[in-house]
Amino acid sequence: PQLIKTYNATTTTPVSENIDISSWAANKSYVTIGYRFVRPADANTTDYFYFDDFCVGNEVSAYAENFNTYTPSYYNFPSGWIVTQSNPTSTWFVDKTGTTARCQETNANNLAQNELLTSPTINCSTFTKVQLQYYSFKYNVTGPESYIQVLGSIYDGLTCSTRIKNYTAFV
Repeated sequence: PQLIKTYNATTTTPVSENIDISSWAANKSYVTIGYRFVRPADANTTDYFYFDDFCVGNEVSAYAENFNTYTPSYYNFPSGWIVTQSNPTSTWFVDKTGTTARCQETNANNLAQNELLTSPTINCSTFTKVQLQYYSFKYNVTGPESYIQVLGSIYDGLTCSTRIKNYTAFV
């Protein structure tokens, strides 16, 4: 895996992310992006991460999703998004509040989590420069065993092996 960036901070407002993934995604037909939320079993049920306004492309998007047209409910994702769930009581869901939709991890009921949300396969075969853009918000991800990763793949569309971004130990 390739680590692009690591930082430690709880955000009080959404942060705009714009990450160049050209080195491995340019001119590739099978690009996927994954968001992994990992934390140990503990009593803190207020840990969460969400992202919104997801886009892959450059001046023209190869794929974009703002999650605003989907009825809020657990596991109700746009076509092609895949949830790989380890915690039986809490995993990714689309949460629509006001005019903002988001994907969020929360309320794990004291059980460990290793949840992965993977995008549909994105065709970047005509792009020589590829940017990954999204807004993110992190709250109360605690301890060295808790982290959030943004991963990428150019292979089978499911296995995300290139680490794009790593969020750790927010205090």
